[in-house]
Amino acid sequence: MSQFATSIAFLSQGVPFMQAGQEFLRSKNGDDNSYKSDDTTNSLKWSTKLKYSSTVNYYKGLIALRAAHPAFRMTTTAAMKENIKFFKGTDTLIAYSINGKAVGDKAKTIVVIHNADSANATFTLPNANSWNIVAKGSQIGTKTLQVLKAGKVVVPGQSTMVLTQ
Repeated sequence: MSQFATSIAFLSQGVPFMQAGQEFLRSKNGDDNSYKSDDTTNSLKWSTKLKYSSTVNYYKGLIALRAAHPAFRMTTTAAMKENIKFFKGTDTLIAYSINGKAVGDKAKTIVVIHNADSANATFTLPNANSWNIVAKGSQIGTKTLQVLKAGKVVVPGQSTMVLTQ
């Protein structure tokens, strides 16, 4: 769930941020006001970085994906309104495309699909051309994971999928 929630923030426009240790699921044991708590609560437990290495790697890939695409970092409201198109979704699925070419991105189009349902969801892509999947399930980054030739894609439950052209 941490990977899914963080992908929503990092693939949105604006400046995303994360808390120290978020990438290895730091919790402070539920202490929501820890300024007065001891070092046991506030210290970073670096050993959990290994325990949650898959989440750490997901965050690294997410940051790399955002850094590689200016389409995720538009600087004006006008550019966002002009170049982001939301598709009809459901109560549990949000999908949008970004016109990368218009903002100097190497990807002509980027499609981001967030599936909050626990079940898989099928989404029809905006055109039948070939798509490069760069985020699916627990994998994300700048490298193509799969080339999709069909017009529909299955998005795993509680995950984000990113496709580029």
